[in-house]
Amino acid sequence: MVSVKILVCYHKKDVLFQDEILTPIHVGRAAAKQRTDNPDTAWLLESMIGDDTGENISLKNASYNELTAVYWAWKNYAALGNPEYIGLAHYRRHFVLKRTDLPEIVYRGEDPEEFLSMIGYSPKKLRRMLAGKDFAAHMSRVDSVYEQYIRSHRPEDLELAVRILTELYPEYGDTAQEYLTGTKGFFCNMFLMRRELFFDYCSFLFPILEEFGKRTDRKNQRLFISERLTGIYLTHLLRQKKRCRTLPVGIFAERVRIPVVILFREERLFPAAVLLTSLLSRAHPLTRYEIFLICTHPVTEQGRKVFETVGEKWENCCMEWIYSDHDGDDGKGEILEEDRCIFELGDLLPGLSKCLYLRETVTVLSDLEAFWRACSVDDYEIAGIPAGDYELTAPRRRVRADLLLVRPDCLRKRGIRKKAFIMGKKGLSAERILAELLDGQIAYLPPWTTATESRRPWDAEGIPLRERLSGRALLLWDREVPWKNPFVSGGGLWWGTASAVPDSIILPDSCIPEQCGSQETAAAAEKSGTGQGRSGNPPGNVRNQSQSGTLSGRDAWRSYSLLGKLRFFYHHNGLKNTLRYGIRKLSRGIRARAAGRRRR
Repeated sequence: MVSVKILVCYHKKDVLFQDEILTPIHVGRAAAKQRTDNPDTAWLLESMIGDDTGENISLKNASYNELTAVYWAWKNYAALGNPEYIGLAHYRRHFVLKRTDLPEIVYRGEDPEEFLSMIGYSPKKLRRMLAGKDFAAHMSRVDSVYEQYIRSHRPEDLELAVRILTELYPEYGDTAQEYLTGTKGFFCNMFLMRRELFFDYCSFLFPILEEFGKRTDRKNQRLFISERLTGIYLTHLLRQKKRCRTLPVGIFAERVRIPVVILFREERLFPAAVLLTSLLSRAHPLTRYEIFLICTHPVTEQGRKVFETVGEKWENCCMEWIYSDHDGDDGKGEILEEDRCIFELGDLLPGLSKCLYLRETVTVLSDLEAFWRACSVDDYEIAGIPAGDYELTAPRRRVRADLLLVRPDCLRKRGIRKKAFIMGKKGLSAERILAELLDGQIAYLPPWTTATESRRPWDAEGIPLRERLSGRALLLWDREVPWKNPFVSGGGLWWGTASAVPDSIILPDSCIPEQCGSQETAAAAEKSGTGQGRSGNPPGNVRNQSQSGTLSGRDAWRSYSLLGKLRFFYHHNGLKNTLRYGIRKLSRGIRARAAGRRRR
């Protein structure tokens, strides 16, 4: 029977995966022992082996991460029983052993046995799948391995690593070029290898990382280059005709708390309520949101209570009101209110290492657990949607201020608030200030995470909205907003979410523009709508037609444009009925045009 060991890396207390093959290992144990403030350390010490015995690099875990377990296994292989195959996994990432067309399977639950059954794991099946193979690994398709890396990480690091690689191992030069320009990537630093290949892999990898450390000042910063170096090594094995099996990855998604910052202004209460509703209504039960409402203007007690009814409807959030005080800040008046709080996040949210900043121009399309897990700013201090063209190699990146992944602590350490307010005197926009103050510290969010109403910067023309939204977590209204133009592309999505906003939050008149066919019909609409509230009923004793033959009163709406009709209908019948009416009118128009084309 083939002997196999898979090291399952842990750095905190979590569900324990352990059997004759799965071998949990505490990474970074040497540093953890030196701290007395971590309540998880005792559990980790009792439940598994550590990477700090024998010859080890456990103290380098802050930068090497799971590779400290790989190094330990390399230098202490006999302690594992000299298995024929050895592998690497993570406490919440494991290989899927059943047939599936998906590159990954995400389990949102808390039962480890159910998860293992879902991914088809058993020691017997794993041994059978490895029979006759030299190695197994996870492979995913991307547009370009190199572009996928530099979107979130520093290109100069990867370029230096490849330069060192070709110096130490010239025979890998062509392989590195092939892999980085290709569309197939080996990700997650997960693998299963024959013993002799594993030793060869370690002899290949660690000298490169050691030399990289000598040439850079990247102490305690994660070496994301290691994942790409692993991919280059595995590609080289394929070029040598080694027998490989590619496997999907199963993710045991843990409970997650996501801090979300929303700029709140009472005059924009309804759009903000729609944003919050889209966020909470699509959340998974294991996802909890910490909502920080930043107020740049005073908010009435009534406004607070009304807005809090959105959170009361859902049990997966907590809300905290934070008031911004600008007294004594030079240049504060030169920066727009909605932009100012971005630069203040470090001071308003001390101790917060990472947060998602959203404006009401964003609609959340799905639970954000995958977005939060996949989008990294470890190498940078802020990430967002490109403000212009999607140019990964541009000398200076600029991102929109509507949707940002931010590291507030880094902004505070850099003194961004004061510098931004001084620059505001020059009349620069928030995008320009961010680009200048954080030059070299800005990343782009992956294109698969966000769609934009304008299709820019990364959506091709001609792709239907429904197809563009598929699989994406967020939609940014970057050109027009649906509360001012209900017929903007995808506006029905926003209004559908708006229908779930609590009735205590009133849709203001300004949210539906009045566009009537003429001044006379506009005046009639204004007259007929006087005194009508959100759920008001139309008068029943008005005349259907005036003596002059002009429609008036209750029937005046018949001569309005469609937008005018919607506004009139809303005043008398409420939001939900108006949405139904608008959708019915649009569908009838589409069917009529289709019938006309068939007749022609």
